[in-house]
Amino acid sequence: RPLRPLVTGVTAGLIALFMSLDVLTDRISIGTLMAFTTVCAGVILLRCDATTNPSRPALLMLGYLVPCTGLCVALRFLGNGCPVWVAGLMFGITMIPVILFVRYPKAAPPTTYACPFVPIFPLFGMFCNLYLICSLSALSYIRILVWTFIGFALYFGYGIFHSKMWGYEAQASAGLLKSQHLADNSAVVDV
Repeated sequence: RPLRPLVTGVTAGLIALFMSLDVLTDRISIGTLMAFTTVCAGVILLRCDATTNPSRPALLMLGYLVPCTGLCVALRFLGNGCPVWVAGLMFGITMIPVILFVRYPKAAPPTTYACPFVPIFPLFGMFCNLYLICSLSALSYIRILVWTFIGFALYFGYGIFHSKMWGYEAQASAGLLKSQHLADNSAVVDV
């Protein structure tokens, strides 16, 4: 346990030693901006009251992200051949999910700290993050796609076959769980 900071420091030092500063900052920037965008989306989705239609907030989020990304790309290339009407159209399309999010029923805010002006602040945060992501180099997108694919492959390749849930479902379908045996004997067991 006391070696963890040393291993982390040596690893970070080796990465910085063999990688150019531009590549390193692009990787850090796109990863951090994607994480911030995910957090903003999570804040909105957690505050939506999804009791009547659980998939609607996620569809609204997708309906915001796609045209918002188009708006960011249009604004990024506005002077380089992108007509103003395209940016205006993308802005209008982006405003539809914003209005729907503002009118969507909200869940009760948590009793501890709650983000103010939900969904306006998180939606604006997502827009700013996406705009900054659009300003990165094309090579950054290729790198993040490759590393995301590798991460998903490792996560799902290992996680599916070593998951406790996987083992639980297999045992439950085979009727091998103790709780099922105890439930048959009218005992209550929380699994």
